[in-house]
Amino acid sequence: MSQLKIIMTVVSEQMKVPRLDVLSDRRTDEIARARQVFCWVARHVTKFSYARIGLYLGGKDHTSILSAVRRVEELRAEDEHFRYRTDQIRDRARVRLRGPGVAANVDAKIEEWLEVQRGRLKRLAATNPTRFEALYGAAEPEVG
Repeated sequence: MSQLKIIMTVVSEQMKVPRLDVLSDRRTDEIARARQVFCWVARHVTKFSYARIGLYLGGKDHTSILSAVRRVEELRAEDEHFRYRTDQIRDRARVRLRGPGVAANVDAKIEEWLEVQRGRLKRLAATNPTRFEALYGAAEPEVG
């Protein structure tokens, strides 16, 4: 599956707009916004040119893609919820592009890091209980 097709799938799923509608020439607000977000995500997670993204969207001119990316940037600056939503979509696209093992690998790394931190807390509590209590307000670490 091509990178742009994966991004299109993520955008259409997250924005609840059918993929074929995003690829169409229809201009309803909902469809146009999804198309703009697709352009923005594609520019941020791939190295494709505006022209290449436009070609994927049925031959749109590179200036149309540039305009869409700029519009999303404007909306992100104005609307915190929209910025959060587009960040989520971009991050989901990045994960999908990397493949299915990425999320599991990230979880394993987080667990490994947490285990190291738990060990450090236990050592601090054992070697210097007064300092541990001053820092954390407890006599021993809470293991969770």
